[in-house]
Amino acid sequence: AAAGAQPAAAQTAPQALPEFRLERMHFDPSAKGSMLPGSGAVLKPAEFRLALALQLQRDPLVFKAGNTTLGTLVRNRVSLHLFGAVGVGAGFEMGGRVDAVASQSGENLAKFGIASTAGSAAFADPELYGRYSIIDHEKLTLALQAVMGLPFSSNSAALVNERTVTLMPGVSVGSDLGPWLFA
Repeated sequence: AAAGAQPAAAQTAPQALPEFRLERMHFDPSAKGSMLPGSGAVLKPAEFRLALALQLQRDPLVFKAGNTTLGTLVRNRVSLHLFGAVGVGAGFEMGGRVDAVASQSGENLAKFGIASTAGSAAFADPELYGRYSIIDHEKLTLALQAVMGLPFSSNSAALVNERTVTLMPGVSVGSDLGPWLFA
């Protein structure tokens, strides 16, 4: 990610970044077809999945002015992802996830008026989701889904929250072509 910034010689204290969620990796809680993109497949009633993943990131937040790199606000980031889902009825599943930033380091960009995020650790806003299967055929799966983020995180310096309820509708599609699954 890249953003622009100018030196802030007149500022007395660095400004905190606007609140946003830096994490952009979204695991499929049911992992029925794939761990990352949803394949449209849903869990059978009473079937459940629970998983824990570790993610390492290098330079996910770099500040630039034109073609000049000003610095790397988030250099290294270690995140944990706990996610799961359960089939609650024919063609319907519900699930959720919670992420935690275990460690985060970066450069001090106070000379540009940007507050540091180094050392910030926090739980991210949890997400709940529902997915309903529209097509569940041997070769093609299609589902509608909605993900709702709940604003429970309190550490804005860790870049894990948006301070508002978020709703992300989506469609997931998968096709089984023998040894290959396209999602």
